[in-house]
Amino acid sequence: MSYRTKSISTVLAAVVVAGALVLAAVGGSGAAALTPKVVKKIATKAATKVVKKQAPKLSVAHAATADNANALGGLSAGQLQTTEYRYTITPLAPNGVIVYHFPGLPSGSYQVSYWYSANTAPTAQLSCEITASAVDDPVAQSFSETNSSGKARASATGGLTTTTGPVTFACIPTGGTIVMFGQVSFVRVDTVVPGATTAG
Repeated sequence: MSYRTKSISTVLAAVVVAGALVLAAVGGSGAAALTPKVVKKIATKAATKVVKKQAPKLSVAHAATADNANALGGLSAGQLQTTEYRYTITPLAPNGVIVYHFPGLPSGSYQVSYWYSANTAPTAQLSCEITASAVDDPVAQSFSETNSSGKARASATGGLTTTTGPVTFACIPTGGTIVMFGQVSFVRVDTVVPGATTAG
């Protein structure tokens, strides 16, 4: 039982005892003079006296930091919501190498995914990847082969933690130029726990 609950229980018990004592004190011939109004007045006076005596001990633990009840683990309600940063891959002028950047993407860890549809030279292979910086390994990567109509499609997903930046999405065909459209999505994650697979 908490201190607060115990204190309240003590006050209630004291009030009951006080009421019993009042009735006992006016027993016998005095009991005939008791009316509901008189009993209420006596009980209220006794209860008020007991509560005033116990009041200094009645307190909410950590009241000075009670405003932190609006946060969980130091995070506000807004910060606890899942946030997605969604970028549209807009077509650029035909080029042998396409590189996209992501303005407004905050530092942090993300589950990243993308899909695209591209026009390039028939039968050309198309390699696309997302990297956290120019010196980091790809975190999401795909390879597709263009059909005879010059169309290529692919998607990929992975985990990304920003480093020195900039985060890029780059695509390179084995021949010809490329024009593409699609979407890249970054979903913020709070904690990343590294691990490694084992054989068997």
